[in-house]
Amino acid sequence: MIEQKRLPAVVLSGGSEIITASLLEEFHAQKIPVVLIKLGVPSLLRDALPVIAYKEITWPPTSIETASKELKEILTSLGAGTPQPWPAFPTEDGGLRLLVEKKELLGSQIAFGQAEHLHMGGLDKAELFENLYDAGLGDICAPTRIATEMKQIPSLVEELGGDCIIKPSLKPLSMQLDGMPSKIINWEISHDNIKNMEALAATWHISKQWIVQQKLITPVMGEIDWYGVCNKNQTILTSSIAFEKWKQPKSGGSGCWVFLDPSYKDDLTEMAKKIIKAIGLYGIAEFSFLKDKTNKWRLLELNPRPWLQIGLPWRAGIPMATAAYHVLSNQPFQSTSSNSLTSWVNPERTLLAAVSGDYGNRWQAMQKAIRAIHTSDMKVMYDSPFPALKRRWVGRMAQKAWKQIVGRVNRKT
Repeated sequence: MIEQKRLPAVVLSGGSEIITASLLEEFHAQKIPVVLIKLGVPSLLRDALPVIAYKEITWPPTSIETASKELKEILTSLGAGTPQPWPAFPTEDGGLRLLVEKKELLGSQIAFGQAEHLHMGGLDKAELFENLYDAGLGDICAPTRIATEMKQIPSLVEELGGDCIIKPSLKPLSMQLDGMPSKIINWEISHDNIKNMEALAATWHISKQWIVQQKLITPVMGEIDWYGVCNKNQTILTSSIAFEKWKQPKSGGSGCWVFLDPSYKDDLTEMAKKIIKAIGLYGIAEFSFLKDKTNKWRLLELNPRPWLQIGLPWRAGIPMATAAYHVLSNQPFQSTSSNSLTSWVNPERTLLAAVSGDYGNRWQAMQKAIRAIHTSDMKVMYDSPFPALKRRWVGRMAQKAWKQIVGRVNRKT
């Protein structure tokens, strides 16, 4: 059993370990003790970061009951819930889904951010958009329809004007999207969509509902993200705006070159306030927006948990993870802000974006990528304050590159 004056932050690490590393960097600097629980195979971060306990649970789980039982046993052994629930930070949707669906079992031991008015805490996109439409907020959402049968897709696409994106409403606990070419399926009315229907047929089983959204416009500055933390009264404690200048892949991918711009002024915070009130959100969250044909920002999706670029506000001087820790610990937190333009770059993915051809001439894009990496305020993993983590990351990337080289040589021969 762990005895600490400050409540430990429980990080459920799954998916990209970039998120976990960023959380631990901030918590370590803020002298917040951390318990790291890895979902699945041993973590790259094991023994590389200062945590008070490292544990693993089987992932993907054989069932949600098995996973929750494993997690319950770990939390009990550590003394979680004494003297009150410990703040928990799942780094991917599968981990958050486990906590949401088993909150009656785990609620006395850990506390986590979620949308209280939604059964799935904000994870289920169909539930989210239905709630927002019912609350009279349809005008700030991406035009969205919900499909319960695959045969509905063509008519829903036509209803929304032709060019759409299609994605599962609720990702499986395992986060396995087998058969999908990416996180979304692009449906363009001018193209033959037989392959899209084949992809849907292969993956339809992963979600009971799918959402069809009208394809929005990405402005020159990129997709815009509202980052924020709100308390249990839905009062925003801290927030900022970021622009995803490049994504990899460009459609349906994750931001790899991102700017946090405190000087940007728009009505996004007012829109975020309305959404937060409607769904009863508290804790940390990211809202993503694109523009419609009338040049109006529309909500594309919501992340009710730490996201890939969570280290960006921290490097800009805005401790959002710390603010969420205080909310979940029922402690006061003084609002913070920043005046600095801060950039975040994932070097490997930025280089991949450059050579993909999605951002124009490959040679010119590569030059931009190299400049971005050189001048960025935060180079993911490579400027980590933890030397062992940097060494392991470089080793992992070198191993991946070598496997790709060997694979190409084998294919040629």
